[in-house]
Amino acid sequence: MEYKNECGKTDSFKYAPSVGVYDMSLKSGSKYCIIPCTSEPTTGDFTLSVWSSKKITLHEINNKWEHIATRRSAWRGETAAGSPNESNFTDNPQFLLTFPQGKRTEFVVDLTVGDDSDAMGFVVVERDNDKPKKRLTAGKVTNDNIYLQPEGFLAQVSVSKYGTVTENAAKDHHYIIIPSTFKPGVERTFRLTVYSDNEVVLDRLTEDGVASEEVDELSSEEESEEEDEEDDEEDAN
Repeated sequence: MEYKNECGKTDSFKYAPSVGVYDMSLKSGSKYCIIPCTSEPTTGDFTLSVWSSKKITLHEINNKWEHIATRRSAWRGETAAGSPNESNFTDNPQFLLTFPQGKRTEFVVDLTVGDDSDAMGFVVVERDNDKPKKRLTAGKVTNDNIYLQPEGFLAQVSVSKYGTVTENAAKDHHYIIIPSTFKPGVERTFRLTVYSDNEVVLDRLTEDGVASEEVDELSSEEESEEEDEEDDEEDAN
């Protein structure tokens, strides 16, 4: 199946395996959102092709997400704790995601890094409404309370997952997102974004509770490191 986005006259479809081809296994019956993009804002034509062993549907989503919440952070030192296989997994950065009560909300959680050199992923964990602003501790992340997670840890630039919350809750929905690399000790910056059709709140959690806006952002030194990494990648290409 192929989908063509036309910005002017476009050449006929051609199979070009050297241009961004990914081989992966996806869960049957699930919905996935594909977001083609360039490293810098630009216009142009592209072809999006999907080959599958089973019947699938592929169509353009014309309506844009009305709300976008983004936090930039980093795995550093003790917070580079690795996957849920590690005993200190909850030392990774944690983010409180709050949905409004009484509204059915569709959303996509996206974790993005600078390159695909390290496998990464995240878990979205249901949080008790009585203590929503407390970081999860060891032993509090189990298969029973994991609400959402990608299909494994993937060595990709971006990993995302679609989900919904219903309008039946009497209180706000509280979830905690814990992004991580698969291997512990991998230090790097990342961006966590939640796209949604209703307004949500995304806060970074510290030992003292919700971090301020200023604390949540990367330091100027880390910003420079991230920009240098992106420049190096562009030069290499």
